[in-house]
Amino acid sequence: MRSLAVKLLKLTLICSLLPVSAYAYHLSDHRVITNKAVMVYNSCYPQDMFSALAAKRMVDGNLSEDFHLANKWLKNSHYYNPTKWIRTLWRRDASYRMRELLAKPKTTTMLGKILHFVQDMTSPTHVIPIVHGMFDGFESYEINIHSLYAAEVPCPLTVHSPQMIMKRHALLTLRRIKAVAITERNGKPWVFSWQLFWSPGLGSSFGNYGFFGNRFGDSKPFTILGSTYVFKDETFHLFKLQQMLQAVSSSLAAMHWYRRG
Repeated sequence: MRSLAVKLLKLTLICSLLPVSAYAYHLSDHRVITNKAVMVYNSCYPQDMFSALAAKRMVDGNLSEDFHLANKWLKNSHYYNPTKWIRTLWRRDASYRMRELLAKPKTTTMLGKILHFVQDMTSPTHVIPIVHGMFDGFESYEINIHSLYAAEVPCPLTVHSPQMIMKRHALLTLRRIKAVAITERNGKPWVFSWQLFWSPGLGSSFGNYGFFGNRFGDSKPFTILGSTYVFKDETFHLFKLQQMLQAVSSSLAAMHWYRRG
């Protein structure tokens, strides 16, 4: 009873600190990514097609991980950076939750839960990682879903374990954050790195929003240190679309493991 009381007290305290709730994608994004991956996998491997019921169970299992609050806030976070140990007080990183899931019987619901975490690895704030709530700019930004469904995604060819899929896609996200794009500063084109939005922390520390702060998706002009910046909405759309397509690829890899592993 005392142990339960302590857990309830912790949960109450955490609920008062919403930023630790950390959603990598909003539920609608997880649903769309999963449905797109099912469509692609069924097209790639019609002999191993997932039924409509199996797809529903995958989506339900995926979304349930964001509702499993006791586990998420008291035991395993949804953060994971393969290049370092992350200090999360009493919680372990997402790789531990993955181990728990892999110890369970292979079902499409369990696969859906695994999909949640391999998809999370394409969200910058979950890989850097940065403590955030529901209003993170990247996660709140809505793309044109038609562009996601219309995009071609390669068929998965090689079987990898879910742990390897997590690691590969987290590393890819870390590389893409270092990439550059073009915006406008004081009316002229200006090259910037995405690390100006998401800045890694030193050692085991969490990162922080960078020089531009939590402004991903904000195409209104803003001024910092005397310079005015204007981002085109297309710049944000292309970056998030790229990451969501990466999430589809990581989901396809997990589905291939489920069918062929």
